[in-house]
Amino acid sequence: MSELHVRTPLGALEEHWFLAASSRELDDAPLGRTVLGRSIVLFRDASGAAVALEDRCAHRHVSLSKGCVQRGTIACPYHGWRFDGRGACVHVPSALDGEKLPKAAVATFAVREQDESVWVWIGAGAPTREPPRWPHTEIAGCATHEAVTVIECALLPILDNFVDTAHTGIVHRGLFRGPPSKPVRARIEELRTGVRIETLGESDPDSVAGRLTGGERIEHFDEVILPYTVRVDYRWGASRHVLTTSICTPETETRTRVFTRVSVRFGRASAMLARALVPLTERVLAQDKDVLEDQAAQLAKHGATFRASTIADAPTLAVTRAFEAYCEHRMDARELRTRDVEYRL
Repeated sequence: MSELHVRTPLGALEEHWFLAASSRELDDAPLGRTVLGRSIVLFRDASGAAVALEDRCAHRHVSLSKGCVQRGTIACPYHGWRFDGRGACVHVPSALDGEKLPKAAVATFAVREQDESVWVWIGAGAPTREPPRWPHTEIAGCATHEAVTVIECALLPILDNFVDTAHTGIVHRGLFRGPPSKPVRARIEELRTGVRIETLGESDPDSVAGRLTGGERIEHFDEVILPYTVRVDYRWGASRHVLTTSICTPETETRTRVFTRVSVRFGRASAMLARALVPLTERVLAQDKDVLEDQAAQLAKHGATFRASTIADAPTLAVTRAFEAYCEHRMDARELRTRDVEYRL
């Protein structure tokens, strides 16, 4: 167990785009968010473009997110000062006609809106690259739904959890898998971008997925793309594919907002199956949230001083090593290994 399981090192993750909101969340009202410890307010300017400002009025420091949007500007709830998408003060209700407006401005953040997502750049300078794309955009003919979960824990335990197959037959029994019963082999590949795990020999006729596919053998890949993305692929033959992608945005050292999209390609049944998976996905995420928040409370109380592990924990241990290397800027220098392990699933 690493101290990184207790607190996310926010400073080590700067100079990145972070997913702040889904496009559908930005309507006529301001949206307050915390991203990497920064309080941010999102709204749409007069052109309809998404913008992000520091959530603090330049006048008396009241939260702008508690105000309102007026003609593409955001109005402070205290004295009504209005700021445009560049953070400039454009109106003071108490000012006389002709009175010069103060030069007070609110700090801004670079924003990109793509794939129905609003990304915010957290870094000292201008963005050096574009935000990542959601992987489901690569899959033709898929239907996609989204869930958002706020988990009161650090980032690393979530990355661990989402590739930890050993817990699924216990925590998600009957939904995701049955209890561990059959030996499988996991191929763990360390990459410059993170860790990729292929689970070989997997078949589960007792789970919801197994009943949908008649217990057909599964192609299953899990991939952590550092610093915050987890991709889980299940394929049954050439035409059936379920892709679950989670993009995790640390809000504070101990709270993380997880955006999850489940994309389904099952021929003509894609849209129907995607809708049917909504309650199942939400239930699985709620179960993981309960376990992770309980673990976080125990770690906060007792510290990350010990960890007993078995072969089945090899994938999560690989993720921990990769995350440690990422936070210490050692990803390009570390030796990359591929390892096969066997355990019961």
